[in-house]
This record gives sequence, C-alpha cells and structure tokens, in this order.
Amino acid sequence: MRRPTLGSGDDAAHDFSCRVESTNNVDIVAERPMYFDYHGKWTGGSDVVGALSPAEAFYFAEGTTRPGFQPYLTIQNPGLACAEVKITYMKGDGTTQEQGLIVGAHSRSTVFVPDALGTGDDPSHDFSCKVECVNNRTNIVERPMYFDYQGEWTGGSTSTGPYRKIDRPNLCFRPLVHAVPGAPVSIERSRIVEYCYSFHEHRGWDVMLVTSSSMKIRRSTQLLAAVAFIAVVLLLTAPACFAQVRWQADGVAVCIEGSNQDGQQLCSDGMGGAIITWQDGRGANPLDIYAQRIDANGTPLWDPDGIVVCSEANNQQDPQITSDGVGGAIITWEDERTAVGAWDIYAQRVEADGGIHTGWAANGVAVADFALDQTDPQITTDGAEGAIIIWEDTGGANPIDIFAARIGADSTLPWAVGGVPICDEANNQENPQIISDGTGGAIITWQDERVLVFVSDIYSQRVDSGGAVQWTPDGIPICAAVNNQYNPQLTTDGSEGAIITWEDRRSGADLDVYAQRVLSGGTVDPAWDADGVVICDEGNDQQSAFLTTDGREGAILAWQDRRDPDWNIYSQKVDGQGVVQWTVNGVALTDNPEHQVLPRIVNDGCHGAIVTWQSGPAPNDDVYAQRVNFDGLPQWTAGGTLVGGAAARQLNPRITSDSQGGGIMVWQDERSGNWDVYAQKVSDYAQNWFLAEGSTGHSDEGYFETWVLVQNPGNNDATVSIDYLLPGGTVIPAAESPLALPAQSRDTVNVANTPGVDNQFSVSTTVTSDVPVIAERAMYWMPSDGIYRQAAHDSIGVTCPSYEWYLAEGSTGTNEYGTFETWVLVQNPGNNDATVNIDYLLPGGTVIPAAESPLVLPAQSRDTVSIASTPGAANQFSVSTVVEADQPIIAERAMYWNSADGTFRQAAHDSRGVTAPADTWFLAEGSTGHSDEGYFETWVLVQNPGNNDATVNIDYLLP
Repeated sequence: MRRPTLGSGDDAAHDFSCRVESTNNVDIVAERPMYFDYHGKWTGGSDVVGALSPAEAFYFAEGTTRPGFQPYLTIQNPGLACAEVKITYMKGDGTTQEQGLIVGAHSRSTVFVPDALGTGDDPSHDFSCKVECVNNRTNIVERPMYFDYQGEWTGGSTSTGPYRKIDRPNLCFRPLVHAVPGAPVSIERSRIVEYCYSFHEHRGWDVMLVTSSSMKIRRSTQLLAAVAFIAVVLLLTAPACFAQVRWQADGVAVCIEGSNQDGQQLCSDGMGGAIITWQDGRGANPLDIYAQRIDANGTPLWDPDGIVVCSEANNQQDPQITSDGVGGAIITWEDERTAVGAWDIYAQRVEADGGIHTGWAANGVAVADFALDQTDPQITTDGAEGAIIIWEDTGGANPIDIFAARIGADSTLPWAVGGVPICDEANNQENPQIISDGTGGAIITWQDERVLVFVSDIYSQRVDSGGAVQWTPDGIPICAAVNNQYNPQLTTDGSEGAIITWEDRRSGADLDVYAQRVLSGGTVDPAWDADGVVICDEGNDQQSAFLTTDGREGAILAWQDRRDPDWNIYSQKVDGQGVVQWTVNGVALTDNPEHQVLPRIVNDGCHGAIVTWQSGPAPNDDVYAQRVNFDGLPQWTAGGTLVGGAAARQLNPRITSDSQGGGIMVWQDERSGNWDVYAQKVSDYAQNWFLAEGSTGHSDEGYFETWVLVQNPGNNDATVSIDYLLPGGTVIPAAESPLALPAQSRDTVNVANTPGVDNQFSVSTTVTSDVPVIAERAMYWMPSDGIYRQAAHDSIGVTCPSYEWYLAEGSTGTNEYGTFETWVLVQNPGNNDATVNIDYLLPGGTVIPAAESPLVLPAQSRDTVSIASTPGAANQFSVSTVVEADQPIIAERAMYWNSADGTFRQAAHDSRGVTAPADTWFLAEGSTGHSDEGYFETWVLVQNPGNNDATVNIDYLLP
C-alpha cells in the first residue's frame, strides 16, 4: 500500500485521477480507498476497484439530491483529445434532464449534481443517470456521494457504473453514471468512489470499479486494480439470458457478389466485430481467397463484397484464420498456383483497415511449397502478431504426415526450412488441429494410423516458440482403444495443456464421444480415465463433437446426436478432474422434429457456452443458436434462437466470440440463388444481477439498513423479481416482487420490508428482469446512539459468477486512532454446493489460508468471514484476499472503521471483487485536498496474485 505523492491542498491540483500499470509483464490488482478527516475525526470512507478499459457509456442506478446528500460525478479522460460528455438524468418523477461538458485530454472533471438538479425532498430529486461521450472518445466515470447530517459529514460512498463498450480499440475508459431514487448513499469522506459498470452485448452490464482518484492501471502480466471506498453494498443476480440477434434480421450480407462464395471462417477482431474469410468464384480463376471485416454494429468496414487476399492462378481454397492480436488477422489456405493438382500452403496478413501488412507479398507468402502436396492447413496465434500453421504433407516416405511452421509478424519463417515434422510415423496421420499453448508455442492433435492402416488412434504433440517438439517424438497417445477414433478437436485447459475430444467406435458399430486431458508436460492426466472419459455413449451415433474452455481447467462440448430418430444437438461439461458435470450423456439443446447438425461452440465469458448449428430440413435449412450456462441450463428460446432463416438454405455456420460474451456467426447462404456469405451477432443483455452483501441485522451497537436500487434505462417496461438468499440455502422472495418498473425509470426496495429477511445479518440478493436493468445495493449503519446513517457503503451488482475473485484492499490493523474490521462476503447463486477456499496475501509474499477454509457453501446461500478470525491475519494493516471455489460464486469485501473514541463503525466502504487480472486499470476519482472542514486521504492498493514479482507504475491525472 502506498500513499499518493501529491501533497495536500484546497485546490484543483489535489483532485486527481490515476493510472496504475505493471511494467514487467506481471499482472496485479489495484484498489483505491479514500477517507475523510472531519475536524480531526475520520467520518467517512469509500473504496472502488479500478476499471479495465474505455467504454462509450456508463450507467448509475443510485443518486439523490434530497437534503443532506451531495452526489458528484467524477469523469476521467485518459485519451489524447478532448471529450464531449453528455449526462442524462432519469429522475424519480419520470422526467429526464440533460447536461453537457468538455473534459480535456489527459485530465478529469467533477460535476456537482445539485448544480444541475437543485435540492428538494421529493422524487424529482432522486435520479439515475447515464454518462456518455458523444464525439467518439472514451472516459472513465465514478459517482461519489456524501451525506451531511445536521452540518456534519457522516457518511460517503462511491461507485462506477456499468458501461457499454465501443467498437474501437480500448484506448480509454468512459463511464455512465446512474442514481437510483429512494435509497441514497452516504459517504464518510468528502468524495465517494463508485463502481464502473461495463455493458456487454452478451450478458449485459458488468461491474468495473473506479477509485476516488482517477487512475489508470496497466498490467504486464495480470494486473488487478481495486479502490477502497465507503459504499452501500448491493447484491444482484447473475444474468438470466434472453437472446437477441443484434444485427439485421436473417443476417448482414458479408459478400453477395454474383458468383458462389463458401468455405467461410472467421476470428474476432478484438473490438466486438469479426474478420471473415472465404473462398470465392467471382474471378478468372476457379477459386480465390477474399476477406471482410464487420464491426460490432454489423457494418462491413472494407471494400464492398470483401478485399482480395489471393487471386493467383488456378485454385486457392479452404482458408483458415487467426487474429494477429492488434485488430488484423493472418489467413492461410491451400494454393494451386504452381500447377493444377500441385497443392502448397500460403499465408497472408491483413491489417485492421483491410490493407496488406508491410513486408508481406501480394497474394501471400509461401509457408510450404515442397514436393508433392501440402494440404488441410490449420492455424493459431503465436502471441507475437504472427502464427503457427500445421498441414498434412505427402512429400515424405509415408502417405500423409503432419508438419508445422511459424510465420512471424514480418512474414519471415524462423523455424526449420521445410517445416518441423510433428509426426512422420508409418502410414497416415490426418485431420490435424491446433491451439496456442499460451507461451508462444502450440498443442496439436490428429488421428493416426501408425499401428494399422485404416485403424486410427488419437495422438498429440506440443511445439515451443522456437520450433522444438516438447513431448515424445511423433507424439503421445491420447487414445489407443480398440477400433477407430476419428476427428479430434481440442481446447486449452487453462494451464498450458489441452482437453481433446473425438468420435470413438470402441463400442462397435456406433460412434460415441470421448475426451481426454493432456498436461503441459506431455502426460495424460492420471485423474482421467485411460483412453478417455465418456462424454456420451447413448444408442446410435454421436459425432461432430466440438469444445471450448469452461474458463477454468475444464471444457464444454457440443455434438450432434441421433439417440432419437432425428439428429439433435447435445452439450456436456467436463471438469479438470475428468468428471462430467451435467446430466449423464448430455443436456439436450434441441428436441426438434427435423435434423439439427454441424454444431460449433464458443465460450460465453461466464463459464458457459454459445452453440450454433444447422437446422433442417433441406432445402430450407436455417441457422440456430443456444446458450448453455455454467449449470448446464439452456438460457435462450427452447430449441434455440433463429440466427439466419431467410429463403432457401443457410449452411455450415461458424462462430467466434464478440469479445463481450456474445457470439458472431457466419454461414453460406442461398437466398439469392447463388451461395453468398452472411453473418449475425447473437447475445443477451444481463437480466440477472447478484449482490453478495447485505444486512438488516440489529445488535446492541446499532443496526443496518439495506436498499436494493434498480434502474431501467431502456425503452420497454420491466418486470423485476428480487430474491433474498440467507445462510443455509433459504431463499425468500421480496415482498415487492414482481416489481413493475416503467421504461426510463428507477425504484428502491428496502430489504427489511420482507418478512423473514428483517433482522438478518447475512442477506444476499438476486435481481432478475425480463428486460435489461441495472441494480445496486446501498447499506447504512445506524448506531444505537441515534446518529443517522453514521456510515454507508454502496456497490453495483455482478452479472456473472466466477470461480476466482481477487480483493486488493483489506485491513485488520489497530493503532491509536482506531481499528479496521474487514469481512469477506461470499454468495453461491448456483444449484450445487460450493467448496470455497480463501487465502490472505500479506506484504512480502506471505500467504495465510483463512481459518474457515475450506468453506462449504450450500446452493442458493451466502456466508460471511471475518478476516481477523484467522491467526496471522489479525492486526494487519495490509491484507489482500483471493477467493477460489469449485462452483461459480460471487465475492465482496466490506470494511468498517471503529474509532478509538468508542465510535463503532464510524466509517465504511465495500467493493465487489475482480475475477481476472488485466493490463490496464483506471481510477477516475481521488483527492488529497484540505479545507476548513477537513481533508481527504487517498490510498492506492495493489495486489499481485501471481508467482512472479511485479514492477508497477502509477500515474496521477490532474484537471
């Protein structure tokens, strides 16, 4: 923990935003707590975790200018140009009001909301708000609030709002701030930090926190930023999903040139859109390679009907694509330019603007142009703007072998001339597949006939960034069971290994689906069954299995299944120990009377997956999609959401992530009479929010108030359900549930109004809506000596549970001024019991397990842990926390300051955790200012949860 170096003073030079960055490729976590010293007494505090990236809009559900409350909006512009900002206030009386301002480059501005709305004790002074940049810039926004009780500041809180990301590179962070009427937040310091919400097309508003001082934190490895603040804690539910196609009905035309286009593939552009490639018959040659980029709004960005990637003589076909990591892509294909029937492998790099990257030859660079044929290329990133490409090669002594080459960002081929032999064993090695190993190399799998011609097994190999094979020469056996194993696919296990699936005929005539995990060192995981774990061995055939990571060490699979008369799509999750997690033999995603075939799958960013497939009957095939959550429950329309259903046939869908939790699909489309290429984005906004903290408990010292604040910023009325989760698994619906929430409005719910939830010290909340909403939770401490709302804290909810949570701030320290209390609050919103491990990280690298670890948390419940109850973590001024579970959970951390003069819980703040490290953190709010009333302390708290030391830079941005 380090104190800001700006000094103190009552002027704009002591208001600041900041940036925290790790400069040696080590990821960290950062928070920013603030405290207000009122005439020599700490009377308020707030904390928030940092924001990770810029956004085009921020929403704040909570806010009021009723007497005693002083809300601010703190806006940080970390970019290189001035930002034009529009603030829209949605007031409790149903009206709206706008305000505009200019925020200079690399600076911050503060808006005192009563200057715009005035002060009054009626609903017109309760508000939510949206803060947006209207000139294509991005900002970070926080909303601090303070409570002035009879002339004395007695509370404060801050939060950043959910934000909606733009389809541009993340250059800066812009928040929208909304306030919810009826449950004002009070802060114990002169400024309040609020959470910054990020709006994801797929799962809705996601919470990102911003500190009382504007800061930007960049991570080289995993950097997590958090800010300590006094905030009212909100408990919200995880997203319930309502799929929507985001672009034009039945898809956006990618290429509708008069001839045939097919063989489509795509990758994410990293900014909410995709880069798509295909083989194209429009030119003088039978087939050429074309590409198009489509942005997050479904707008093609390059030449109409695509740019030429290669138009050399004869055929170029079967393109494959991977991102270059900087908005462009590398495309590889089979190429017949030297002679008809003589196939080689070529590649080309296309920049984000559609130009060919400098140094790459027009029509592509030869990757493998040797004797006989090189075919069936597959590609993955090398993590350095280049790629690793594998192919089938007939130039050796065996009929078909597997070779690999790396092509650098500058088009050079740094590995051995002729490629690196991955496997040149006897007979055929076919159907290779490849993924990155996360360290610049790759893991490869294939079907292998080395033992007996026409009898194939599954093998795998790892190659490092220098082209050296890492495992047994010619690969290790993944499955060598009797009969044939075909068509392997693989995904990362999150630990530099892989999970591989395949079609398996060991049982006799029918095809089944199996999977196996291979560890980073090249051994099959001993926890998994030899020759693979059964994913599905129902009657008849299961085939065309594909898989994606579950975001941890397991995988989610999808396949076409003929256990019934028609083909349907099924899914299953297998964990890192090789244990299937859902219904035996899979969860049905479809149960339709016509054939559902050719599934493809992508992770949804919330430990579930999005699956797309082709739906019959011919000649009216369509494209559908379904999302399955971490519990194996389909989330969208029963039988799937229609993605492309125009006239004639839509075939062979492919899918990539939209980088925001949704999926972008591309398919070949016959609506015009020829084969064209169309695309669509499908995602769901978060209608579910989870709020881990909450209390209505009474004691001799006082009692808590907890308010749930819900904002509906959309144009449709919302029906909102609120459930309270108590320890032990008791779930009680709110008395107000279901709540009718008109468009462009907000409402406030007092948790204590519900019988059975009043006088409960541990209450979590789940908020579910039929349209997208934002939810916060405000909490106040009312001491028994009669001081009104002496302390307060606030938090936005989270929309996605996670297996890991990081909390940078925490203290149990005691000195002559008083003592800190720190509590870790854990909510399990799922349908399975969770085993939770909590570790405390102290300065110098000491890690202490919580005395309560492992904590068994029943389904649909919550629990509370006092850090001071663990020996070694008590009386520590600097304690960070890592929470890990075997089921997705939510974690928050509440802190209270107990003054040495006997004032109990004189100040408070709360923050939800962050789920992953990031390379940049922004903290919009911060102050070290002094005035006649008192002064602010602002602290930046940095956590390094990794295994390597981190070098961290912190920059402060002043007005």
